[in-house]
Amino acid sequence: MQSKFKSIQNDQLFLLPPNIEEFIPEGHLARVISEIVDTFDTRKIEERYSYQGQKSYHPKILIKLWVYGYATGTLSGRKIAMKCETDTAYMYLSSMYRPDFRTINDFRKDNIKSFERYFVAVIKLCRELGMASIGTIALDGTKIRGNASSKEMRDKVMYSQWLKEVEDQLATLNQQADAVNVTEEQVLTNERGDEIPKRSDRRRPSGKRSNRPLKNSKTGMGRGRI
Repeated sequence: MQSKFKSIQNDQLFLLPPNIEEFIPEGHLARVISEIVDTFDTRKIEERYSYQGQKSYHPKILIKLWVYGYATGTLSGRKIAMKCETDTAYMYLSSMYRPDFRTINDFRKDNIKSFERYFVAVIKLCRELGMASIGTIALDGTKIRGNASSKEMRDKVMYSQWLKEVEDQLATLNQQADAVNVTEEQVLTNERGDEIPKRSDRRRPSGKRSNRPLKNSKTGMGRGRI
């Protein structure tokens, strides 16, 4: 019988290894943030890491994740960790690594002052590029040139006011992130929050997945009806 729909192919194989670059459009905010953070000098943070033991995630990866999270409203280290597995923008920023939520949260907590400087630097550069916004954070879109003319000097006061607003907004985001992550730590402790309860595991002891539909005693779902 002819079908009206494209087939569902969750097990589709790639002929070649996928390149995460192909999943992120040109001009995407994740690309902008990544390119800006790549220019930052993070040696002071890097020096605190040891050569001994397991290799660590580069500070720039974690800075990118938090800047993008702040800009798009994701202030939970646990949710960022989840998105590194499911969201192509986060997968791109994390270089396809999957840092755990404790690593993500500890980095922000241990480097908060440095992160604040990097975050403001990203906002400034986005403003210089003429961007109207960075995620949910509105910019005025005015390009600030390094060799400002006397005519532009009068805008310094407005620029200072704008920068103060950015810093105030950053302080608010920090407070919100603190509250979210403290609450999640109290409620979830060692869990990330998206774990499937063992009793709901549909795999049989043999490792084969059951083809029987899930049943819902309240709604009667599982018989092909919605």
